[in-house]
Amino acid sequence: MKNFSRLLILLMLAVPQLFADGFIIIPEPPFPRPNPHPGWRDPFPLEVKYHDVKVTIDGLTARTKIDQVFFNPLNHQLEGQYIFPIPEGAVITGFKMYVNGKEYKAELLDADKAKKLYQEIVAKSKDPALLEYTGRNIYTVKIFPIEPRSERKIEIEYFQTLEFDAGTVKYLYPLNTEKFSSKALEKVSVSTTIKSKNKILSIYSPTHETKSEKVDDNNFTANYEEKNVKPDKDYLLVIATRMKGSVIDLMSYKTGDDENYFLLNFSVDDAEFPGEYIPKDVVFILDISGSMAGEKLKAAQDALVYCVNRLKDQDNFQIIKFGTEAE
Repeated sequence: MKNFSRLLILLMLAVPQLFADGFIIIPEPPFPRPNPHPGWRDPFPLEVKYHDVKVTIDGLTARTKIDQVFFNPLNHQLEGQYIFPIPEGAVITGFKMYVNGKEYKAELLDADKAKKLYQEIVAKSKDPALLEYTGRNIYTVKIFPIEPRSERKIEIEYFQTLEFDAGTVKYLYPLNTEKFSSKALEKVSVSTTIKSKNKILSIYSPTHETKSEKVDDNNFTANYEEKNVKPDKDYLLVIATRMKGSVIDLMSYKTGDDENYFLLNFSVDDAEFPGEYIPKDVVFILDISGSMAGEKLKAAQDALVYCVNRLKDQDNFQIIKFGTEAE
């Protein structure tokens, strides 16, 4: 039986900050030289019309396809630079952008070259927002022209491995870079298809209102969609599964040039490889204020039930709910 705790510990969900969502920056003012506007400080004048993401999760791997459309609302022709900070450990498998029938080729820059590029753009635009992306490799391509009142569509696909801990898989998609859109997005969506060798117990997002649907014990779908919104936080999807012994995932790949590669993921079942367990004292803090009404509160409750069910008999826990006052 789980006992109530005498020691207060705040439980926080720590998620590493990753960047995968691309954006277009206009590093110089679109005004005739030699007299550029002296107050130019908006290197992000473009609007993101829509942003659709399709994700396929198979075991411990994920393939992400991004479809973005940018719109130039100005009466000036622009020259921009598309920047796509690559998630750590991800591999770009597809990039498409066409302007007047011409396909643009992206260039991969390592972290040092990317930092130099950021510093050059910041020096021109007087906007330090880009500096938070230093330390990562990037895909980048110069775009010209971006005609007045015209759109530019970009498609990207990348592949990555996912974090796995005792049956729980986490997928993080960075939406916070949409803060660079000059206007709210007409539509943003993340559609996910999930397949697992383990039985899937639950799927939830602690960050966005997501609807999940069960196909069978090993297959689910999850969908998030909003309109007229400017996302300000990353999208996190948590998949809880029931392990059936230790799990091994093996994927192989052949390039066609007599080079073969494989990726082996081995997840250990504690029942097969028992170790010393250290009891925990945990306090869960649940927001039940009016702003949490509806789907937000249900998602928080589902997360709470999931966390409590994962505690061991040796653990202690307490639940504090708060609205106007804590209880």
